[in-house]
Amino acid sequence: MVPILVLASAPVLPGFSFVVLLTLLAVVGVSSFVFWVLAWRATTRKRWLDLSYWAASNKLRLYRPERARVPTPLDSFGNPPPDPLLLLANKRTSVAQLQAQAPRAVAGGAARWNVLVRQIATDWPPVGLRPAHHASSLLDLISLSSYPALLPPERFVAFGSDPAAIRHLARSTIVALLPPDVGFVLYGPALILDFSDRPFDTIELSRMVALADQLEARLPPPV
Repeated sequence: MVPILVLASAPVLPGFSFVVLLTLLAVVGVSSFVFWVLAWRATTRKRWLDLSYWAASNKLRLYRPERARVPTPLDSFGNPPPDPLLLLANKRTSVAQLQAQAPRAVAGGAARWNVLVRQIATDWPPVGLRPAHHASSLLDLISLSSYPALLPPERFVAFGSDPAAIRHLARSTIVALLPPDVGFVLYGPALILDFSDRPFDTIELSRMVALADQLEARLPPPV
């Protein structure tokens, strides 16, 4: 049997293709853009993403600074009233970060307030509990008389426009339930919490919503 020799032909190399080059460049470009967007969302925009997810889970709407408004009745506090920096709100509850000039803060310095406003079924004259050791408080923006003798001086100072109403509040369980670093205001049909000494993050927002629920349930009827 005669062996048959098979000669292997040399491989044919493809020529240069602009289509392949442009396709590879497009893939690299799109991949780089997606990576940049994901990194931007996870770093620069992380706070907004966390707040938006928290707002959605708590049936609130997140408003950016250009669309935020000062919740009622805080829009009448101070002269001029505070400016809204951020707002999460629904029909009954508003959580906001506000920028205002605080009379008792450092001279000429701007104060940033973290507040929760809950619409309640009762109507109160302006009364409040100011944390005793805070240099400034949301209550500083309201013209109210102080009643330091109504409460032990270690935690709160009572403020109000009606002596009977503030005495009624000072004798209630609200004082015992309220953390010493959170201010409390009743103003018409609104319950207001001032948590400016705490961070404005989802952990504290959840705590403030739970605290507002608890305080609203224990709120005595107005006198």
